[in-house]
Amino acid sequence: LRKKRIIQAIRSPRSRKKKPKRSQPNKKKQFDPQMYNRKAKDIAANTWEDLMKEPSAKEILKTIKGIPNDKAAGYDGIDINMIKLLAEDELSPLTRLLQYFFRVAFTEGLTLPSWRKAVITMIPKKKEDGSWTDKVRDMRPISVLQEFGKIASKILAERWGEILLKNPNILDSAQRAFLKDGCVHQCIATALNVFEDS
Repeated sequence: LRKKRIIQAIRSPRSRKKKPKRSQPNKKKQFDPQMYNRKAKDIAANTWEDLMKEPSAKEILKTIKGIPNDKAAGYDGIDINMIKLLAEDELSPLTRLLQYFFRVAFTEGLTLPSWRKAVITMIPKKKEDGSWTDKVRDMRPISVLQEFGKIASKILAERWGEILLKNPNILDSAQRAFLKDGCVHQCIATALNVFEDS
């Protein structure tokens, strides 16, 4: 009986305390695609069409072969040497699996959590006497990412570089980043020439 009374009291509308009505906050405006229209920066909308398209097996294999051997393995312990061994051709299971993962990542924006995990490694620096430092405060930390995520990033970087080469008006002529064979030393050399001529 006691349980029934408790249940009835909970279900009874009289027992429920009326919550004070809160003023509803202003609803957020819906996303307006025209807000980020690149035409405002004199960049044609079709400039970025090929950037996030589905990668082909040929493109993936070309990227894998272009990565140097004996690179440090990431969070999962798989290095580029093993990937090159397993991704022999366009029909190999690993190549087809990577093509699926990259298609989902590029077209839907979904990636595996392990792609975003990194192993932080401390790199010792050389002292003036030629020996290596043994103190952590004098070391340089680097983040070692998983190899599959780095392959996807490299594909995007290659595509980005090709787009910039085809459309040099996107970047200022003084900008050397994101360009093939571009280097910050070119900017330093230009600055020194300006100082010398002035």
